[in-house]
Amino acid sequence: MEKAKIFNWKIIIPLGIILGVLMIFFMDRPKTGYRSETEILAIPTNQMLADNFSQVAGNLEQIPMTLGFYNKLLELYPDIEDQYAGMSPAQRKQAWNNDLDVGQKEKSNVISVKVSNPNQWQAELIGQKVSSDIISIANRYYNSEYQQLNLRIIDNPVTSSVVKSSKWTSRVFPAFVIGFLIAILISVLIGVIKNLLAPKTPEPELPSGDVWKKYSEKDEPDVTTMESDLKKSDTEEVTVMETPSDEEELPIFTPTIKPTEDRLQPDLTKKAKAPQNLPVAQEAVPSIFSQEKKQAEPIPEKPKAYYREASPEEVKERLNKLLRGD
Repeated sequence: MEKAKIFNWKIIIPLGIILGVLMIFFMDRPKTGYRSETEILAIPTNQMLADNFSQVAGNLEQIPMTLGFYNKLLELYPDIEDQYAGMSPAQRKQAWNNDLDVGQKEKSNVISVKVSNPNQWQAELIGQKVSSDIISIANRYYNSEYQQLNLRIIDNPVTSSVVKSSKWTSRVFPAFVIGFLIAILISVLIGVIKNLLAPKTPEPELPSGDVWKKYSEKDEPDVTTMESDLKKSDTEEVTVMETPSDEEELPIFTPTIKPTEDRLQPDLTKKAKAPQNLPVAQEAVPSIFSQEKKQAEPIPEKPKAYYREASPEEVKERLNKLLRGD
């Protein structure tokens, strides 16, 4: 059976996306804190200030948001705890702006100051000091012999408990990283469990040592080669066939069909001129080729003998005898 994949991406990718989305909500750990709100009423005594009060309120909103204002606040009021200690200037300013909210309320002459802090007493203290400093700054810049702006605190800091959560955009990347890590771990566990529970296919048994020993002790087959044949021929004794005695003459061949009279009397009439290069026999023409008809004599059957290959002299002698008709 084929082993299950450890890293199955068909499981990891969809599961990682689902877990990443869920981790965005699970990683949101809202912090319980306190928010104090102080309201300031601005009364312009000059028509020009009254016509441009939105611009004046905008200036009073931006001044407390600066990092210099926060550092000056810590310097003037030692009771305020620096909860942003150890951060860089940019991080300190960003954190201060997240905890402070100054704005004009619904196109009125009321400026709202909201301060958030984990400690209730610190939230009230910072709200009071920020409001009093805004009034001091307004008196410094907008009170002169030509214009005057009167600011009064109409509502003391009202503190309430709030639940503050972080921005979801800051949790997207870590949420998906954790989600995919969990998905990979689940895929590995599933693959390992499947491989452990899967039925194992029986492996073929290898022959034991005794079997190999048996095959090794078995005689090897004889393989004949040319060299072995030559060595064998040198060592073996040559058996010479016994030649038959001279008295027993072995026939070269035994005719299967008995010759007839017509076959023994060929036509010797001259049909054409003989070629000049034809050799002429020195002996007389055998009687077998004569025109006289002779009755074919039966060929006596000779006992079967041991055949051997005739030498060239014997072949020649027997051919002459055949030609002579002996």
